[in-house]
Amino acid sequence: VRGVQVWGSSLLAEEMAKESGCSPPKTAGKCSKITTRNVDYARMKMSSSYGNHRMGTGWARGQLNSPLCWLARHHYWNSHAKTQWLQLDLGAVDTVAGVTTQGCGHPGYRGWYTKSYRVRVSDDGAKWRDVECGRVFEAGRTGGNTKHTEMFTVPVKARFVRVYPYKFHGTPAMRVGVVTCEHECKGQRLDYRLSKGFGSETMGPALLTPWGE
Repeated sequence: VRGVQVWGSSLLAEEMAKESGCSPPKTAGKCSKITTRNVDYARMKMSSSYGNHRMGTGWARGQLNSPLCWLARHHYWNSHAKTQWLQLDLGAVDTVAGVTTQGCGHPGYRGWYTKSYRVRVSDDGAKWRDVECGRVFEAGRTGGNTKHTEMFTVPVKARFVRVYPYKFHGTPAMRVGVVTCEHECKGQRLDYRLSKGFGSETMGPALLTPWGE
């Protein structure tokens, strides 16, 4: 819905958000090209993990294409399950256009997966705002290695991105990447650390391979 007729006038999306008590993040222009960022574990946080593993180990490996996944400690019957989150720090405020999710990589745990999620973003990691006033995004509704990308209606400006599983099968479980606008090359240099994937560390275009990621 882009507008609501009210007493002979209409409300824009921003005005509807204000009237409903929603305080959306700062928006940005459309991306001409996009790239998916696989954030380093040193810049990721989480609400909990199954087995209380520290980030980057065991069931606290939420990067795309990791051998396992992030698996929250709380099962679906626990009241805390819907408060679980996985946080990604882009290192600086950037234009965030969407989120890419993936199920759990371990064959024995592909029955646990996230069906849908909400996204909150922040500039400073302290003050958070709901993307599209709490819109529920689809996560592909499957476990395994298939990736599913959901684009925001309008890109937003943010440094920190938190993904909150909303509906899930068994336990919140997923791997996550952030879709950002592609940056132009600065200083004629692009730094690719291939052990981390095919995304540019200097936020330029991603490498494309004939076999995919």
